[in-house]
Amino acid sequence: METHAVACPNPACDNFGRRRSRDIVAVSPVGKDKKRERFRCKACGRKFVATCGTFMYRMRIPEGAFLDILRRHHRGQTIADIAASIGVSTDTVLRVFDRTLPYREQVNEALIMECSLPARTAEEIVQLMEHRARQRTTQRRQRARETGVPR
Repeated sequence: METHAVACPNPACDNFGRRRSRDIVAVSPVGKDKKRERFRCKACGRKFVATCGTFMYRMRIPEGAFLDILRRHHRGQTIADIAASIGVSTDTVLRVFDRTLPYREQVNEALIMECSLPARTAEEIVQLMEHRARQRTTQRRQRARETGVPR
């Protein structure tokens, strides 16, 4: 990835949110396959990856698979079927659902831009994921109350 596409994620830095800054330099490749770059801001010294502050941060699946999981669930596929067809675990599918809550706008925009979905369909997908995440939170709380073990 080129450095002009990333910005410093440190709010206290002068380069915060500024793309195309000459103060952002590529430091080293990271990850199991070494395909992701780690960057450093010369102004504040903070090291970060390009996905820092996005819905893909620390996700170990490609963005296309993330969005494909959302599309398939919107079409009515079960969690087990989605996991089997994409080649991930059911826990990964559920993690994708949970990830849509704090990054609602970014996920919505990605569905429109990357998947060429109409805005209404993208919004329906995000609302469905939010509903699923809320259901899971409620189920966890009920289990914690029943067992007496916080989760």
